Amino acid sequence: MLSIIQRVNCAKVVVDNQKVADINKGILALVCVEKEDTQQNFEKMADKIIKYRIFEDDAGKMNLSLVDIDAEIILVPQFTLAADTKKGNRPSFSSGWSPRNSKRKIQRV
Repeated sequence: MLSIIQRVNCAKVVVDNQKVADINKGILALVCVEKEDTQQNFEKMADKIIKYRIFEDDAGKMNLSLVDIDAEIILVPQFTLAADTKKGNRPSFSSGWSPRNSKRKIQRV
């Protein structure tokens, strides 16, 4: 399982000109589910994301987590994170789940 996280003041996901999700202050996480991922991988990643201390405390230090500030999270399936670019000019995505399967797996998190 791979992810890229970003702190946001607000974020929304739009699909076919329809807003499907939005949050205020929190974390936007692009998540790639790989074929060998297990439930344990999902739980570990979810736990890490909500506990990363990437929000500033009163002293300006990144010392607070999503839980500490009662913020929100939005998970976005992103199979392209699994791209293997070792050979040639066409990336291979064979280690990642299809978008449909990834969405189902991410919804379980």
